[in-house]
Amino acid sequence: MSLATFRQGAIGLWYDRQSGLLAYAPLFWIVPACWALTWRQTWALSLPMVLLYVPAAAFVIGWWAGFSPAARYLVPAIPFLAVPVALATRHAIVRRVGFLMLAMQVPINVVVWQNPRWLWPADDGNQALLALGWPGRAYSELLLPVRQEGITPQALVPVGLMIVITVAIVVMARMIERTVNEP
Repeated sequence: MSLATFRQGAIGLWYDRQSGLLAYAPLFWIVPACWALTWRQTWALSLPMVLLYVPAAAFVIGWWAGFSPAARYLVPAIPFLAVPVALATRHAIVRRVGFLMLAMQVPINVVVWQNPRWLWPADDGNQALLALGWPGRAYSELLLPVRQEGITPQALVPVGLMIVITVAIVVMARMIERTVNEP
């Protein structure tokens, strides 16, 4: 494990075009918002999540897991991420944004289902996203080539977008909650 690898892996496990979770599972864009909305119930899940995430991100040989399916190292963390999402669906805004993310998720799933080898890294880019035409290419450009180029100032774009999505969902959920609960 190394600190330099952790810096790259912490971002790359999520945002990398080839090996990041969000490249193949855009539904996970809402996880931070869901975790923020359900923190009182789900805070205890943060310890096992950190214990899985930190070694995967700091793995010197490669946080991207070599020539293997994308986000392979995050697979054990998925149940810990699913709990806050499931609990947060009591908020209408989370359900609405979740349906939007599912609309993005379904075409990727269809393409990968037909071509499972596209989960493995390729020299010419993320095959699954490229197969979706201009929407897939645009989404691919939003993500980062962390594995090829490392962390660049461009990393602020998707990280900032995730922060904006999180804050917007949490603020809207709280506003809706207050208006519903007012006498």
